[in-house]
Amino acid sequence: MGGHSGINIHEDRGNAVQLMARAVRAMLSSLGPHAKLVEVKGGDKRNAIAREASAIILVGLGASGQGMASHG
Repeated sequence: MGGHSGINIHEDRGNAVQLMARAVRAMLSSLGPHAKLVEVKGGDKRNAIAREASAIILVGLGASGQGMASHG
């Protein structure tokens, strides 16, 4: 669970944008040159830590012959 404003800071929640960045980095590393980051969204409030984030990754044809897919 992530996201909080100042009054919830003691609850030790994660930052969804940072967590998403870690997940995307790991996914892109494992997929290699056949994957591209298309979009990242998250953090819609200026004065609060993000509780939601999403990403779209385009996966092209690779050595395995698998088709296109997106993850969000």
